[in-house]
Amino acid sequence: MKEIKLIGINGSIRKDSYNRLLLQNIGFLLPDNVKMEIVEIKDVPIYNPDDENILPTIVKDYKEKIRRSDAVIIATPEYNFSFPGVLKNALDWFTRPPNDNVLQHKIAGIVSASSGMLGGSRAQYQLRQVLLYSEMDVLSKPEIFISFADKKFSTGGKIIDETSIKLLNAFISNLVDKINKN
Repeated sequence: MKEIKLIGINGSIRKDSYNRLLLQNIGFLLPDNVKMEIVEIKDVPIYNPDDENILPTIVKDYKEKIRRSDAVIIATPEYNFSFPGVLKNALDWFTRPPNDNVLQHKIAGIVSASSGMLGGSRAQYQLRQVLLYSEMDVLSKPEIFISFADKKFSTGGKIIDETSIKLLNAFISNLVDKINKN
C-alpha cells in the first residue's frame, strides 16, 4: 500500500484546544500507511495583499507541506456561529497569490470539537463554503461534530466516546478511499 501524507490544520490557537486533541486522536486511528503532521497557525502573520509575493517563512513552509500532502484535515472550533479569524487568515495565505493556491484541487476533510451542543456545525458549514470557493475537493460524509467535547476526552486527551470513535473511523476510511481513487 502506498504511503499517504496528511496535513492536519488546527484552527484553534487555544492552549487546551479540543480541536488539537481531535486531530491527535485522528492520528492515533490512522492506518499504518497513513501519516499526519499537525500544523499550528498561531504564528502566521496577518494576511496583507501587499505582501503576498514575498511570503513569510512560516507561510512558505506550510504551503510546501500542503503541496506535498495527499489531503488536508481542518479542525475548527466555533466562535460566534463561525470559524475563527485566525483560520481564515491562514487559508487566505494558502490561496495567495492566485497562481500559487496550494488548496486548489486538494482533498479536504473538516472536523470540529466544541463544548457546545452543536459541536461546531455552524463553523463547519461556513468553512465548507470558503474551501469550495478555494476549489478544494471537500469530503462530504460523515460529518464530524464532537459536541460536549469537555466530556468526550479523558484527562489524558484520549477520546473516550465510542460513537465518536466509530464516526472518526468512517471519516478516515472515506478520506483514504477518496485519496486512493485520485
